[in-house]
Amino acid sequence: MVLDWLASLDGGWLAGLAVALFALACIGIGSLGVGRCIGRGEDRPGLRLVALAAVGVNGFGLAGLGAGFLGLVDTSMVWIGLVGLAAVGAYRERSTLRRSLRAAWPNEAAFVVVLLVLGAFFYGSTGIFPGGWDSLTYQVAIPYRWIELGRPDVLLDLPYSGFPSLLQLILWPLVTVGGVTVPRTLQWAFYVFVFAALYALLRARTSRFPSVAMVLAFALSPVCLVMVKDVYAEPLILVDIVGALAVLVSRRDGSKPSLGPFVVVGALAGAACAVKLAGVGTAAVVFGLALGSLPRRSLVGAASALVVAATAAALPFYLRPWLQTGNPLYPFFARWFTSEPATLAMSQMHHDMGGHYGLPGVSGFFGAPFVAAFDGSRFDGIFVGWQVALLLLACSVTIVVQIRARALTLAGRCAIGALFLYVFWFATAQQTRFMLPMFVVASIGASGLVAAAARWRPRLGAVSAVLFLLVTAEGVSREDSALHYVAAWQGGWRRDPVGALTAVAGNGYVKAIRAVLHETPEDANLLLLFERRGLYVPRHHEIGTPYFQARRFTPPTDSAEDVHRALLEGGFDHVLFSPSTRNPDVRPKWLERQQPILRALEAMLENGQIELLWKGHGYRLVRVVPG
Repeated sequence: MVLDWLASLDGGWLAGLAVALFALACIGIGSLGVGRCIGRGEDRPGLRLVALAAVGVNGFGLAGLGAGFLGLVDTSMVWIGLVGLAAVGAYRERSTLRRSLRAAWPNEAAFVVVLLVLGAFFYGSTGIFPGGWDSLTYQVAIPYRWIELGRPDVLLDLPYSGFPSLLQLILWPLVTVGGVTVPRTLQWAFYVFVFAALYALLRARTSRFPSVAMVLAFALSPVCLVMVKDVYAEPLILVDIVGALAVLVSRRDGSKPSLGPFVVVGALAGAACAVKLAGVGTAAVVFGLALGSLPRRSLVGAASALVVAATAAALPFYLRPWLQTGNPLYPFFARWFTSEPATLAMSQMHHDMGGHYGLPGVSGFFGAPFVAAFDGSRFDGIFVGWQVALLLLACSVTIVVQIRARALTLAGRCAIGALFLYVFWFATAQQTRFMLPMFVVASIGASGLVAAAARWRPRLGAVSAVLFLLVTAEGVSREDSALHYVAAWQGGWRRDPVGALTAVAGNGYVKAIRAVLHETPEDANLLLLFERRGLYVPRHHEIGTPYFQARRFTPPTDSAEDVHRALLEGGFDHVLFSPSTRNPDVRPKWLERQQPILRALEAMLENGQIELLWKGHGYRLVRVVPG
């Protein structure tokens, strides 16, 4: 029964078709929107495609936002839009596409082969259903809730839907036509795009061998191996970074600026903020890179173009939560916008959930890249390998060398930007996956040192490449996620989606889904308590966990009568609850505050206000007794 339910969510080959059309559609959107702002890319046609596609990705999300509120996100409309925009992209940029292919082969044949191997290696996991905690809770769950609702509203029981949500607004139309494997396929496409774009950016600064080695150092880093196999928002920020850099690299330092490129760069900086609030750090770096080489007389016009374009790109995604909740930063910083106690408590819990990672103090600031190189337990469980420490050291040397030479190039500005992103990461949420934007910017920054060393002693370029390959191999040897892709290609997980989901989400979660299918009617209204992972829950549901959301039971009560009354008034006829310790990130003080509702549920079981239908693995499924 669970297998049938999961199979109903799978779009099969339509997932790949939807993502392929999406890629061309993004080029079409970018060409229509900013094609004249970038230049024809005669010298580097690949960089033009990178910039157009990056703009198009964000334009697609903006279109999803508007179409969602107009009720236009349905299967037929999405297919029409994808096919039409893909045709526009293929036609308008046919010359750029041809020249990009000719420039890549045979001139960059070695990297093309490497990219094909990387793409094939990672592609094996695209057919596996999303199973990570973030995917099940909100990254993929929110688009499916919107499909059910018909609008991209902020779901008050799922506060993560109040994020700017650019990724979810892109996924919503695509999963509508391609099914639940679209998100992983799209993540794969984003990463392959970033690998190719990063190589093109590096080749503008240094030779082939070091460029290939640095791309491999990123692609096969432990943190990247973990990230590619599931669904996260960070790849969208990477797309914005490489898109902005593609525009900047295409300009000559010191040339007389036109406002067009700055409009594009500003839009991409704003798009990074539309992914998540932490994108403001990336936006600041992009602004610095764009303005760093300009003469003073040009700063005002360029800065104005950047600010206006960034605001226009980001504002619609913050207006949605602002208009619906009164807080554009929902669920964070509620104290700035409300005095309602439940909302304030919920907001404080979410601040606390992300604020306990990492290393404190001065020693932590200087030691974090080295500790994270081999130990992820102090962060979010993911170690990054020695690449980040090596890149940050190289960026530091690049800055010193270029300042002493009084010649700060784009690579030098990227080196400064990478150090800024490290400071931003250390001061906000020290989760290693949030290092990815810094990783890309630092790669460009370090290329300045690699290129300078190769000019001084040609063999040093090869030595640097070998060094990057060695640290890459060391990280791969210690990261078990590399084996995931091998197992994915063996096909067992594709043939057995229930087993694959069990391996990632746990046997208890799958058994709970089976119980909901067996024990509840199709029109059941289910309340989830202490279980946030709603993606595969096969009934209409809301999350009622105290303090995680402010709509219900915040603060919780231990009165059985009050809880029973609230369930009936909310229209809930069933409740699925699990031990409160199952959720990650929740601090002990919040676990203690959540306990009253568990005591109330135990009392309701004893006095017959709820009826036990199933229990196992710490879960209980109950029916709410009317009256």
